[in-house]
Amino acid sequence: MEIQITEENPTVCPKVKSDELLSEFEDAYVEGFEALRKGKESDSSLPSPINLNVSDAIKVKLPNLKWHKYDVIPRKMKVTNSGRTVILSAKWDEEFPYITGGPFRHEKYVLSDIHFHWGKTANEGSEHLAEGLQRPLEMHVMHTKKGYTLREAVEKVDGTVIVVYLFEISFHHNPVLQRILLNLENIRQSGTDYHLPPFEISRLVIPFEEDFYFYWGTVTSKEEVCPMMWVINRKQGSISNAQLKLFHRLLDPSLRSISRNWRPVRSKEKRNLFYVNPLAPNTLQTMDPRPILYQEKVHYTSAVSVELETHAPRESIVSGSP
Repeated sequence: MEIQITEENPTVCPKVKSDELLSEFEDAYVEGFEALRKGKESDSSLPSPINLNVSDAIKVKLPNLKWHKYDVIPRKMKVTNSGRTVILSAKWDEEFPYITGGPFRHEKYVLSDIHFHWGKTANEGSEHLAEGLQRPLEMHVMHTKKGYTLREAVEKVDGTVIVVYLFEISFHHNPVLQRILLNLENIRQSGTDYHLPPFEISRLVIPFEEDFYFYWGTVTSKEEVCPMMWVINRKQGSISNAQLKLFHRLLDPSLRSISRNWRPVRSKEKRNLFYVNPLAPNTLQTMDPRPILYQEKVHYTSAVSVELETHAPRESIVSGSP
């Protein structure tokens, strides 16, 4: 019998069971997930951070990383001086932003907060190294597994994900970081916070789906060892010297400048570093030389210009050129 395709009788397609589609999906990435499983068993108690080197990385094929609701403007947003770092946090009217896919399959990891690590000079600051070299700034975007409390998340091997962005020095100011940095004067004292005009987190946390590193590790907080999963973008952000120096204006609980807050690199030992869905499988460069592009212009008031000139008299405020 011939089937007529009309509005009342749309095309009829053979049914495919959802478990069959899932099986085909999993089969395409079975080797990658098996490599990760072995890494989880052997590496989840090893300390972080580590030195990254593409020549040591294991290339794996996984589903692309997916970012959800990062382009939704939050209801409110604030920056906090914790006495050790700057924390950016926000509240949404509905569901918080989250990531899925990649090493996490269908599990949801919900955005918790964003914080930064820096050093005394532009030659230090990042916690992770790339081929033995530090960067001036490292941004941590912390996520916790949906369904876990924060306490449960930091205790479980699959509870916490930190997405890492490394930054390099540029002659140009980072327009999105500027939204945060120009308000640090309002939180100089430890334990203070300040509400910012909300903006989309995706302006600062630029989503990426492939070409990243992944590994298991731990961090020690108040003598407590917390397991972590690390996702590290191969593309790097940018920050000017003038902007970097604004972090030094912050004070710790003893009223001393927070001039550095990075932890030393730990031995890689026999840890598995995974290079997920490489765009350049034969590359010899650990980090992508192409910088992250921020789709935003910098607008300065005269007061802002004076502030930046104080910290970087040799840099142009408008163009960032020497």
